[in-house]
Amino acid sequence: MKRKSKLVLYGYRSLIFFVLLLSGVCVINMLQGESWRLFFYDLKRGFADNREFMKKFAVLVILLICWIIWSEWGITGRVRLKWRIQVGKHQFEYYNCKYLDQLYIPTIVIALILVSCILWQMINDFHAAESSAWEGTVTIGHSFGEIDGRSYTGSLEAFRYNYEKGLRVFEVDMEITSDDKVVLRHDWNQKIQEGISSADPPTQERFLSIPILGEYTPLSFEDLCGIMREYPDIWIVTDTKYKDPEMVNKQFTIMKETALKADALDVFDRFIVQLYSEEMHEVVEAIYPFESYIFTMYQRWFGDDEAEFTKICRWSYEHNVDNIAMGWDLVNTDILEICNRYHLDVYVNTVNKADEAKQLLKDGVKGIYTDRLSASDFKED
Repeated sequence: MKRKSKLVLYGYRSLIFFVLLLSGVCVINMLQGESWRLFFYDLKRGFADNREFMKKFAVLVILLICWIIWSEWGITGRVRLKWRIQVGKHQFEYYNCKYLDQLYIPTIVIALILVSCILWQMINDFHAAESSAWEGTVTIGHSFGEIDGRSYTGSLEAFRYNYEKGLRVFEVDMEITSDDKVVLRHDWNQKIQEGISSADPPTQERFLSIPILGEYTPLSFEDLCGIMREYPDIWIVTDTKYKDPEMVNKQFTIMKETALKADALDVFDRFIVQLYSEEMHEVVEAIYPFESYIFTMYQRWFGDDEAEFTKICRWSYEHNVDNIAMGWDLVNTDILEICNRYHLDVYVNTVNKADEAKQLLKDGVKGIYTDRLSASDFKED
């Protein structure tokens, strides 16, 4: 074989090797179900949190090395392989490398198609990973915050009192009434409204007719939309409780229909949806493309498995969930370091002492859920 022919074959082989390597990487990434955004994150960190990819990649490299050895032997003539293909009465025979030059144009076409598909998917992945609309805060008013030393009221008076104190981000608990309306209530077992219990869930009308603790105003979801219209500088963190897909779909569908009826769907862009599982995100996104999320751990992770928490952070990074919430007792240096690696802000609940809140913020926590603290409590003396 002439030297020039060998060089051409080496060039073809290198191109085919590149296409096979790229194809293999695509297949591995597809099998793992991960986005290119997460792939490039892993690439920068040497796949420290994704050893499974490296195992599969090693197998791919071994197979390609075997192919290189075979093609080298074929080009140099050390091994002569005869191939025979029969289609009906027609029979075709060829020897190794005899028709390798014929793969040049198909390989170029395949490479261009493959690279185009990858670039298109990468653009979609990175476009979907735009930053959350919510920029974060130091304090989140837990269930609108306390009123007269009483927590978990979710009442109009609690909102107004804590808004005047300077809070602008509020977490609210939501429940479904017996007539399929969403109202602001932690659960039906709270003994804060006479005659209401889990054994006898009220209609919305009945719920709104009974003052909370005999003196505070209960609120419906429609009322909440009205408050958000009246106060355009507030953000609402939803605590909807349910993680069963059917119940999540039901609750958020009711919320959307209520907002549409009140011509207030625009306030959804100031909701920060608390997630209780990865599956919940898909269900919620199918109803409305919320811009901000917090993945809360109280139904998902309990501090017993750091590897599992890393998986949660990887999923959050991949799906543009920029915030993690957990109990203050689960926070430590290792957990904060994992969250920092994946650019996740950490919020803890529930903290009501200023010195404890200051220490948590100093340690690296972004903010706290609180019943009674406000930004003024963190000012240095």
